Amino acid sequence: MTDSSTPQPPQPGFRTDPQAVKREGASFLAAMRDLSFTENVTLRFAKALYVLGIVANALAWIGGTLAMFGLATATASSYFDDGAGAMFGAAIMSLLFGWIPALLNVVVLRVLIEFVVANVSTAHNTARLVAALERNS
Repeated sequence: MTDSSTPQPPQPGFRTDPQAVKREGASFLAAMRDLSFTENVTLRFAKALYVLGIVANALAWIGGTLAMFGLATATASSYFDDGAGAMFGAAIMSLLFGWIPALLNVVVLRVLIEFVVANVSTAHNTARLVAALERNS
């Protein structure tokens, strides 16, 4: 049993690589200019893509519903008002149930983003393990 006051030797393979810390702290724009693709912007960009996807799906649902109501109103005020009731019914259905496809789109987007982030994280961890093995051998 060791005393907690005595310093322990560093564990092999868990040394901090100063270059790796420097690379992870690189700015987004510097990573975008990296033509050798050694910097990954996926992890930084994933949150923005997810929020953008949620906003785009919400706007598409609201915009589509408003367009349906506008079309129903235009149909009702025209000479050909035979389909006005059906158009208002479709607009009401879009208002009540149009959020379901938007929600499914957001779920699929989340799964895809998590898949990409998991792949990038696996690549980062594999690179760190390979670097640690090369230092130890």
